[in-house]
This record gives sequence, structure tokens and C-alpha cells, in this order.
Amino acid sequence: MFQIFKDKGLLFQETTLAMSLADGQQTTGEALTTQYPFGEELDTPSIIEKMSSSTCQLREGEGESLTSVCAQKEKLNLLLESFQNVFEQGGEATNILEHHINTGNSTPISVPPYRMSPVKKEILRKEIEDLLKKDIIVECESPYGASVVLIPKPNNQFRLCIDYRKLNEVTVPDTYPLPRMDDLLQEAKHTAYISTIDLKSGYHQVNVNPADRDKTAFVCPFGTYRFKRMPFGLKNAPATFQRLMDIFRKGLPVLAYLDDIIIMSPTFEQHLADLEAVFKCLMDFKLRANREKCQFSCSCVKQLRSFSKKN
Repeated sequence: MFQIFKDKGLLFQETTLAMSLADGQQTTGEALTTQYPFGEELDTPSIIEKMSSSTCQLREGEGESLTSVCAQKEKLNLLLESFQNVFEQGGEATNILEHHINTGNSTPISVPPYRMSPVKKEILRKEIEDLLKKDIIVECESPYGASVVLIPKPNNQFRLCIDYRKLNEVTVPDTYPLPRMDDLLQEAKHTAYISTIDLKSGYHQVNVNPADRDKTAFVCPFGTYRFKRMPFGLKNAPATFQRLMDIFRKGLPVLAYLDDIIIMSPTFEQHLADLEAVFKCLMDFKLRANREKCQFSCSCVKQLRSFSKKN
């Protein structure tokens, strides 16, 4: 409702309201108020449609660190809605860097595909169709060829993985350092306001250098394909992505560990400003976040426990 009225040009101000509770006690609370022209009809169906279509607003379990709950939630929801493009799926890869695969003078490596049951073949077919649709892979002819494996996930689904062990053996290592988890947790644990942003399929937001794409080729019962975007399983993929994150976080009050970004602020107003700066930088870098896995303004302890468990 806040955004709908704001789009109509209405002005809001913070107000302290006195409230009487059911048991007779009285309390106060902060709220945003405005004045709506008397006699002007509201387009109720349109409002309901807009409210139900919003997927960016705070969810259950978020906003636990807010003090003036109503007013602060409205402000945070407004910010999330104004940057909803950050949470959209698809889009271009980042233009900041590409992933390179340095194999020196080694000869191309190819292995036969692993056997699969008819059920897993059907799962694989759907996964490949999805990757083709998203322009992450493309059919190809390549002297390289790794095998495909389907790894079970906790939700009874499968994750498509490529067995790049032979390729990794001849890949020159990238020694770019990853941050230490205990250092990140030590730096973040005394923060009043904390949010975490999870990048949507982070590796797939980085292009593979065109000259190295044949090296990512994999073989399966449906043909040979190569990756246009950086796949999981490559030896130096974590180093490439951490390098991207370190470039991203320069000048921002954030911590970054691979595809997770932690925003920490001492006050709510500063947290809003910090989140806005991060969202703008995500758009500049052409990076997209996974709203399902993001957590905004939750309790510090809960956030850090979840972050450390995940990583």
C-alpha cells in the first residue's frame, strides 16, 4: 500500500500513535501516515493485484532486528521494491571479468559418458533443456569431453554436475586467496543490523573466456555441450568468483564469501543507505540475487549461524 500511495504522489511522515490494548493497557508505536483525498475512489482490484504480485517484500522471519517495526518495515519494503530488478532471473553475465582455464601445453582430455538409468536420463534431458534455454550451455563439437553425474539434493531432486577431475589435473592453479570463515564471523558478530544476499546461481553469472569454452565440454546420451557461463567443478572457479566479489565490495561496508554478501550497519538508517549502495552496485555489475535465500534485517546471531552452517 505504501508504494501504491507514494506512486500517486502522496507524502508520508512518521507519527507516534497511542494505542489501547485489549487488556486495558496503553502503549505507543511508530507509524507512517498520509492524507488521502476525500471522495476519491480507490482502484481496489488493481491494488490487490499489485500487493499480491510483490515478491520482494519482507518475509516471515525477516525484520527481527527492527525496533520501530511498522515504520521501518515500510521503508525497507519500499527499498526492496524499488530494486526488484536485482531479484529477476536470467539476464546478461557480468562484464567485470571472465573465467580463464590455463592448461598449458597439455593435450585435450576426453572420457566416455557414464551409464545412466532411463529415469536419470529423463532428468538429465530436462536439465540440459533448461540450461540451453537460459543460454548457459550450447551444443558443440570439441576435442574435450567430461562425463555428467547427477547428485541427489536434500529436496529429493538432482543437481547436474560435470566430472572435471581430469581437466583439473592439467589446469594451472589460480592461487587467489579465499577469506577465512572465522575472520568473517569475528568481524560481523557485534553488528546491530545485518542482512545477507545470496547471488542467484553465482557461477553462472560469469562468462567463460571464449577461447577456453571447448575445455568445458561434456558428453552425455544427448550429445556434446560446452559452457558459455562458468560451471561448478572447475579447479579455479572459486578463485575467479572470489576475485569478482572482492572487486565488487571495494568501498562498500560488506563482507563477501563466494556468492554470499553480508551487509552490516550500526543503525537502521545507515543500513538502508548501505543496502541501497549494494543494490546499485549489483545492477552496475549485472549481478542478480536469489530472493528466496536472502535475509534482510534478521537477528545477528541467527544470520551468522545460518551463514557459517551454509559455508
